Amino acid sequence: MTTKQKIGATIGLMMIGLLNTVAAEKMFTIFTIPDTQRGRNNVAPMMEWIGKNKEVLNVAAVLSLGDMTDSNGQDNWDPIVNAYENILWRTYGIPYAPCMGNHDSNRIYKPDGPFEGVGMQNIFPTSLLESQGMITGTMEGTSDNASYKLSIYGINVTMVTIADFEYGDGRSARINYAKEIFNEVSSDEIGIFFPHDPGWIGSFDGSAPMIDFMMCGHHGNNASHIQYSNFKYWLTGHYENWNSRAIAYTFYPDQNLVTIKEMDHFGNVNHTFP
Repeated sequence: MTTKQKIGATIGLMMIGLLNTVAAEKMFTIFTIPDTQRGRNNVAPMMEWIGKNKEVLNVAAVLSLGDMTDSNGQDNWDPIVNAYENILWRTYGIPYAPCMGNHDSNRIYKPDGPFEGVGMQNIFPTSLLESQGMITGTMEGTSDNASYKLSIYGINVTMVTIADFEYGDGRSARINYAKEIFNEVSSDEIGIFFPHDPGWIGSFDGSAPMIDFMMCGHHGNNASHIQYSNFKYWLTGHYENWNSRAIAYTFYPDQNLVTIKEMDHFGNVNHTFP
């Protein structure tokens, strides 16, 4: 296995060279799910489609990008839990990682105040996630600030999410928590940071060299990307993404690239980057 080559963007299918090369052709896919909010009832058919294509795409994990609900009430969470826990994990055996968006929190400190309701950290407690074998640690024992790890074909993938209450108490602690984890990621691993709000990006420029991808929701009507200093920043969310789209990152270690496609909840490709 060779050392990972950070060679920036590869024009073509727009993929980013940063993987180890291995002896034989291999591939795996990580899905991100941004801002389902009012489209939360479409998440179940989306997870069914991902599950049914598990073998074809070699689906390794699904990462939420936050704002899983619209109002943080139990009636909002029921279809989300069914889609992620019952369909994706219990039916198809695909691990997932939740992400707390501003619509999913009952303890955010932004000026508009918290949404009254359940709170993502209570809907997806660490005890529930531990059965998947992907979560590796938390900042305070709850899933709103957590780290995850996959090992695929000998390639380690470290993933970190932090809670979306960027302004106020605990901000520095959450940033330092993520930095400490990424600073321990070795040069032949992949680092993925998946908070809800892309506003966190300025806190990590130049200070967490092992972040390879930053995947966010919250802003933007179209998924987009920019080069930001030492890592790739992918704004893969739709603030009003109520049609429940998914982003498929398919890694091809043999070719040292990754394809990125936006799909609807029926698996139709809406956009290929760039």
